[in-house]
Amino acid sequence: MTQKRPMRNDEVEELETAFRNLSHKSKNRKTNSENPKKGQPKKAKTSKPSANSTSKGKYAKKGFSKSNILMVSIAAFVVIAVVAGFLIYSNIHNNQHISANLTIMGIDVSDMTRAEAEKAVKNQFNALYKNKEVTLTIDGKSVSIPSDTAGLKLNVSDAVDAAINYKGTDDSSSNALHVLDIRKFISYKSRPVMGLLDPFRAQFSATLIQTTYVIEGTKPTVWDKIDEKASLEIVIKKGVPGYHLDMNTLLEGLESCYSTGVTELTLEYVITEPAPLNYDEILEKYCMAPVEAVMDPETFEITGGTYGYGIDVAEVEAALAQTPYGETVRVPYHWTAPENTKEELSALLFRDVLASYETYASSEYNRNTNLELAAAACNNLILYPGDVFSFNGTLGQRTADKGYKPGASYVGGETVYDYGGGICQVATTIYYCAVVSDLEILERECHQYASSYTPLSTDATIFWNGIDMRFKNNTKYPIRIEASSSNGDVFVKLIGTDTKDYYVKFESEHLDTYPFEEEFKEFEADNEKGYKDGQVLTDPYTGYKSRSYRAKYDKATGKLIERTLENVDVYSTRNRVICKIIGTETEPPTTEPNVTEPPITPPESVPSETKPPETTIPETTPPVSDDPITGTTTEPPASGGDETA
Repeated sequence: MTQKRPMRNDEVEELETAFRNLSHKSKNRKTNSENPKKGQPKKAKTSKPSANSTSKGKYAKKGFSKSNILMVSIAAFVVIAVVAGFLIYSNIHNNQHISANLTIMGIDVSDMTRAEAEKAVKNQFNALYKNKEVTLTIDGKSVSIPSDTAGLKLNVSDAVDAAINYKGTDDSSSNALHVLDIRKFISYKSRPVMGLLDPFRAQFSATLIQTTYVIEGTKPTVWDKIDEKASLEIVIKKGVPGYHLDMNTLLEGLESCYSTGVTELTLEYVITEPAPLNYDEILEKYCMAPVEAVMDPETFEITGGTYGYGIDVAEVEAALAQTPYGETVRVPYHWTAPENTKEELSALLFRDVLASYETYASSEYNRNTNLELAAAACNNLILYPGDVFSFNGTLGQRTADKGYKPGASYVGGETVYDYGGGICQVATTIYYCAVVSDLEILERECHQYASSYTPLSTDATIFWNGIDMRFKNNTKYPIRIEASSSNGDVFVKLIGTDTKDYYVKFESEHLDTYPFEEEFKEFEADNEKGYKDGQVLTDPYTGYKSRSYRAKYDKATGKLIERTLENVDVYSTRNRVICKIIGTETEPPTTEPNVTEPPITPPESVPSETKPPETTIPETTPPVSDDPITGTTTEPPASGGDETA
């Protein structure tokens, strides 16, 4: 609620004097009426009142009664009390201080009394706005609002009262000056103000026009090659921005000037740009992407290989950026070739020998049969980009129904005969080619005992439903496996498309050797197995520690590019076990000395038909043949197995 202006000190003194005189006269009047001065002539007695008169008592003749005199006295005291209270209130009110660090219209009113602040604020308001104007500017255009036309007023008392009651802010600095918002204490006539602002506002209004496009020209009639007759283009009419200056923006700016003591203010308005083109819609509806040629995995038919025809989004964006608003720009369509057409894919598919490798182990009928069946299961298998080859998944369980024979296998370090025994040689040969082809190896484990048909740390063992050999075709083209076997030889080639500028060598490094020892196992002379004294019951294996590398060489120069670790393996040692007959005085025959057979270097692989001359593979120390000859097991187990580590 608006408070009345407090009285000035001179007005208060004048009012006090008036009330003192009024009180003095009232007392004199009472005294004179009750106690007449001596010597004053008495009035002549009048005749007695008539019978109609209602006046009684000795005071009735003078026109006053006791009750009238009492009421006048009470009124006088009330007036005196009110004046005294008003004087006390005015003194306290005018001497209130502003405790906060504040500015009002740029004037620092900190620690001022109410009277000082009101005087300073009033003077500042008059200095800024009396007979003056406030100017608002937008985009170089201005409008001025004279204060007298606006009928500008400021309730100074309320503004100062707000300063006295100011509670502060969250500002951590106690010495910071705060600007008091006095907009609610300012008033002006809205009609003349809006009459000046509305024509100014009208200058800043434009309707938003969105960007539009159409496709014009001749469409293609063929897609498997570039159609020279096609001439499509996208025709774009660039939109025009829209903007609208709201009256509230101008009024808020004007009130901000009045509140902060500013007479000039620059405002801004927001421009709404046309929406960008929906390129996803254009590409989907009015453009054709190239279709890569692919081969059907079942029919081997090649389809696709068509050209694409459409706009270059970057080119359209660059053209629009240089086009003025409201103008038209034309951008032509472009042909996009597929990575491979039908003809190109036909020429690329299975063009190169990515790797080839041959392994040989001692020939034995059952084992050879198993090798031939395993190789045949893998032969002509095609792996498309992203496909994973699984040796166990390709062959399935090895059983007699599939034609597999009992062959030597290892179970718990012992040699047994199992259906499919020996087929790890096929898995090893394929694994070797996968590394040389620089394919991604997903699963591989080495044998328990080193094999003679491949260098150390380049082998791969498998076991049904346990250990597998898997790799992924991580090239862009399909790969065909060519595999065959004959008389203990296994031949494998990986045929695909070689786009590398390097070739890979699978290099092996021998780290340590763990020699086997001789053990004697005692039997009675008449043992049921018929073992003879000195007979070798278990063939030995030398143990090794080794590692292998995938080494990449530049095709042009033959120089090593990089060499990464592929495997680190430890192959177990198996001692030679010899029969010793007890219970007879016959001396056992002398056994041959414990001499390890000389190493056999397996053949190297050829990464591709166009491979530069091979560099020498590091020396390895392969073990003796992994085809043990024992007489301990003659019957195959009930279920099929393989060589195991």
